[in-house]
Amino acid sequence: MWTFAARELTDLAREWRESADEEVPEITEESFAQRIELRSIAMGTDGSFFAYFDDDMFFGHCVAAYGTLADGVASVVMQV
Repeated sequence: MWTFAARELTDLAREWRESADEEVPEITEESFAQRIELRSIAMGTDGSFFAYFDDDMFFGHCVAAYGTLADGVASVVMQV
C-alpha cells in the first residue's frame, strides 16, 4: 500500500513541496513511502477497504487508499 501510494502521489507531493513557504526536504518515492503513517483502516463486509495515512507532505491533507482484499489497492488520492 505504501509503495503504491508513493508511486501514484510522489509527483503531486513534489509540486506541493515547491509551493511551500519554508525549506522542505526533497521527496522521492522511497522517502514518501517511509514518511506516510497508517492512521486507520476500515473494512467493508464485501472485502473492500479504505486506509487513511498522514504526514505533512500535503500541508494538513491526508492520503487515502481504496481497494479490496481480493484485488489489492485500486487507487490512492490526496484528501482534505
